[in-house]
Amino acid sequence: MADSIKTYTGVEATRSYLAPQNYLDTSHIIATVDAVEITQSDELTDTTFVLEDQSGSIYATFGASITLNSLDIVIKRVTPEAALVVFDNGSTIQARDLNTAFNQATYIAVEAKEQ
Repeated sequence: MADSIKTYTGVEATRSYLAPQNYLDTSHIIATVDAVEITQSDELTDTTFVLEDQSGSIYATFGASITLNSLDIVIKRVTPEAALVVFDNGSTIQARDLNTAFNQATYIAVEAKEQ
């Protein structure tokens, strides 16, 4: 089962669709409807989508003006390839930095395989 990409056929009565659950930053989640990218927002508007925690899972909820019925909906993680963590000589290594670097490499590899 794909970890970085979720694909659906839209149902007009359904506004929320399960998104990839693992990401480093919410800005790494993008959504398209019928191959048109939808803007992510902090607050839901008629023409954007937001990421919401619903019972412990992350869902992409689309605004009311976005037509979804029978269209292809793709919600995917796109992790940047530029290093998110840089280790300098003499710096203190933090567990969160190691985790971020490891997860970034893992996510990029998974995304490349699943595309």
